[in-house]
Amino acid sequence: MKINTRTPITMLDGSPIKLDNGNVFTLGDAVSLILINDPDPSKTWRPLKALAVAQRFYKEETVDLDDGDIGSLRQIIENNESRTKLVLGRILQILNESKEEKSK
Repeated sequence: MKINTRTPITMLDGSPIKLDNGNVFTLGDAVSLILINDPDPSKTWRPLKALAVAQRFYKEETVDLDDGDIGSLRQIIENNESRTKLVLGRILQILNESKEEKSK
């Protein structure tokens, strides 16, 4: 499944969340932060796998993951306690939308 990592994470009113430097907070920013800060990635991915996926989300405009990796990523996001429900919910929405696009 191809995922656009530059998709903005938005507030409830649809406006993009902005970082302190004025840049828009993107899916790639959010996912990479979650993966590198996950206290126990061994439940899903080994540290090197988590780092590699985090780097891809941070650097690449589009990331292509297989269904197994998408499932693991969802598990990490759903079990994350360091980010707000807004950010986690938006990540899951974007992943769902990407999946719907794939099936069209």
